[in-house]
Amino acid sequence: MFENATTLLSNLGKYPAIKEALSNPVLPLDKKKELIHAAIGFRLDEVFSNFIQLIIRNKRGEMLSSILLNYQHLYLQEHGIVEVELITAVPIDETTMKRMTSRIEDRTHRKILMQNLVKLEIIGGYIMTWDTYRYDASVNSSLRRIKNDLFEKNEQLIGVCLKI
Repeated sequence: MFENATTLLSNLGKYPAIKEALSNPVLPLDKKKELIHAAIGFRLDEVFSNFIQLIIRNKRGEMLSSILLNYQHLYLQEHGIVEVELITAVPIDETTMKRMTSRIEDRTHRKILMQNLVKLEIIGGYIMTWDTYRYDASVNSSLRRIKNDLFEKNEQLIGVCLKI
């Protein structure tokens, strides 16, 4: 069920038309069920299917994303799984992803669910966030720190020169 919820949530974000169709009161329930099957793309869990039908029958299709996000959060919390977001400038390969996941699991003694997001603006390196932690080892951040240090040293130098 968790895999179905994760896939559907991802596709609702990528394809807003799915969300609109599920919220459409004119579209029959069986067509909405077919749409969910297509959006998931693999075997639909019967319990999950009944859950989604209940949401749609009660005209709560517009709330589906929020419901799925809450389900996902509760599932991970119940199973002691930590969501880790790894932001990189380029996609990382499966081997690197597994190695990083393993290292974090060893250090935290918890199961990790890692997601790789690509953001070109970090230039290089990575930013890793989980729970309330954020570790920023990006090139963009390093450049910003260097810039701020240079401005600070420049201001100190100007202050010394003005006293002379």
